[in-house]
Amino acid sequence: MFSKKDYESYFQQLAEIEFGMARRMDGIIAEVKDEPIRAALTAIYKDELRHAKLVVELRRIVTQAASS
Repeated sequence: MFSKKDYESYFQQLAEIEFGMARRMDGIIAEVKDEPIRAALTAIYKDELRHAKLVVELRRIVTQAASS
């Protein structure tokens, strides 16, 4: 079973991965000229940002519970 500290660490690492994926996707979008492909990549970029924000929120909840 994971401790709250383990979850905090896990969610921090996961957030870094998700934000990194969003940054990389943003760089790829900047290089693509084909609009249908850009639209699809932009949807993926937005998903990565949404994932990252959810992970940050989960980490906040775990951190808050750990201090209670």
